[in-house]
Amino acid sequence: MKAKLYAGVILIIMASLTFGACSGPEEPEPTITTPAAVTEEESQQKALDYLKNSPTYKFDGMSETVKLTETMVLKCPSCWTFIYTFDSRHGGYGDRTGQMVTQAITPHEAAITVIYGDVTSAVMDGKWDMMMQMMMATEEESLKIAEDYLKNGATFQFDGIEGSIKHKETLEAFCPYCWGFVFEFECASAGYGDRTGMEVATVITKHEATIGVSQGSVDGGTIDGAWDMMTQQMIEEPQITTAEHNQ
Repeated sequence: MKAKLYAGVILIIMASLTFGACSGPEEPEPTITTPAAVTEEESQQKALDYLKNSPTYKFDGMSETVKLTETMVLKCPSCWTFIYTFDSRHGGYGDRTGQMVTQAITPHEAAITVIYGDVTSAVMDGKWDMMMQMMMATEEESLKIAEDYLKNGATFQFDGIEGSIKHKETLEAFCPYCWGFVFEFECASAGYGDRTGMEVATVITKHEATIGVSQGSVDGGTIDGAWDMMTQQMIEEPQITTAEHNQ
């Protein structure tokens, strides 16, 4: 299964500058540095070197079988995911020295992401984390992880209605083998989190939760775009200054 390039949870860094009349010399504008651009060819070579130096390939990879089958352009400068296929002489992953292995030619597919010249993600056959050297969750397993996270969250635990959770959508991710899952569910009263001791409106309340799962771990979750499930706090809207509003 090819990776969807997704989204999970996106971090947005906002910088706000307030301009006004003041005495004295003006402050110099801050200098923003960005990483040096890296070409696709350089990034492809980085990915190939990473593959050839990985324990799975070094153990019994067949050099004559290595092929670049696809190049995915990501939504950032100097960012690509390269899909390589190759064969190994035995089954299994990683350094299998001393292990019982199947004596069979085994095909593999590796998705290696390179951002500004650095390998940031590498997954083999959609289940082996080449960076952590361990098996990772599939899309189906990740969906179950996200649903369990929702069920065990303070909002649903307080008064979530059993049987109301429905998987609505799987979002596109920005990294290979990462997913964002959207759920609908209902609670017996309004509000978020543990509302013990609080006055709440006793009315069936519909919610929508978006939960990101990356390599088998939840990396973010929101309810109705207003409640942060990880920090258990309302999400503050960014403040817009008069200067920004008039631009």
